Amino acid sequence: MGTMITRKQGNNTYYLYQETYREKINKKDYGKNRGSGKSKVHTRSIYLGSAETILKCIKGNRSPVKVNTRNFGMIAAAYQAACLIELPQILMKHIKGERFETNLWIYFFITIINRLDSATSKEKMSIWLKKTILPELLNIKIKNFTGKKFWYATDDVVSEKELKQKRENIKNEDDPFVCIDDTIFTAIEAELFSRIDQLMGLSPNVICYDTTNFFTYIEEPKRSELANTCHSKDSKNHLNHVGLLMAVEKSFGIPLISRVYRANCHDSKIFSHILADLIISLKTLCGAETDLILILDKGNNSKKNFSYMEGKINWIGALVPSHHKDLIDMELDKYHGVWKDRRYYRCKKKRDGY
Repeated sequence: MGTMITRKQGNNTYYLYQETYREKINKKDYGKNRGSGKSKVHTRSIYLGSAETILKCIKGNRSPVKVNTRNFGMIAAAYQAACLIELPQILMKHIKGERFETNLWIYFFITIINRLDSATSKEKMSIWLKKTILPELLNIKIKNFTGKKFWYATDDVVSEKELKQKRENIKNEDDPFVCIDDTIFTAIEAELFSRIDQLMGLSPNVICYDTTNFFTYIEEPKRSELANTCHSKDSKNHLNHVGLLMAVEKSFGIPLISRVYRANCHDSKIFSHILADLIISLKTLCGAETDLILILDKGNNSKKNFSYMEGKINWIGALVPSHHKDLIDMELDKYHGVWKDRRYYRCKKKRDGY
């Protein structure tokens, strides 16, 4: 809470508003309790003028003052959480350079916060920024965040021209990941998970894997090597989609690995292409000696996939009910096992092709 103080200069008396506050010396420290980190006291003073000036201001303007409001709660919480897991530092390390007087990593950081708070298009990002405290927090100019400038910035990180040259030399229509350069983002993802693991002690051994797709508004004559029409999870089959696969640890649902791919591809085929890299990445992140269990849905079932996983990683899959009607029709009193409040039936069966 602030106080009013006086200052004298000759025969004149002037008034100031003054307040003191504490600020952490180490920006990574949080909290007010003892042991939460050293802090130092700052003093802030605002000149108000003479008593006559103050009285004139009070009496002179009795109409309501226009107030501009900006989003604080969600933005501040997301920003604090990002600093806690060292997301800005990780982005700075892997995304270097500057465009339009703005560090390139900030374009990606702002997009992440935007998706958490109020997802908008890149063209409307500046409108959203005006309503937030981010310009002050990051010391950025709102005018630098237009749709065109976003794409210039991202092209500095992953060059579309270089990707086109690679596509001309590699003609492999069967690979849904061909010429998708996500090296930088994979490295960011791995380092970010490692930091969260340090903070929370995840020690994951059960990993859930699944795929999905999301629609875009890319229309002809604009073409995309990545976005294609497919069966839409959002029932928008007329739009072009991008596929996304993800592996998360079971306890908290924190992602370990994610990849984008061409969406018009069957899940089992995607799994076949990613499987070798997936196992290596999971072993690297979770520890080579960890007894990992990978949980899959039935869309990933194939003899090739099962054969490859044999001896490398444990897995739990799902079966198509119509292929096992005898199990579906079995009476509950035939279930011989109990786990907590659940009953189960265990058996071994072999089906043609698996």
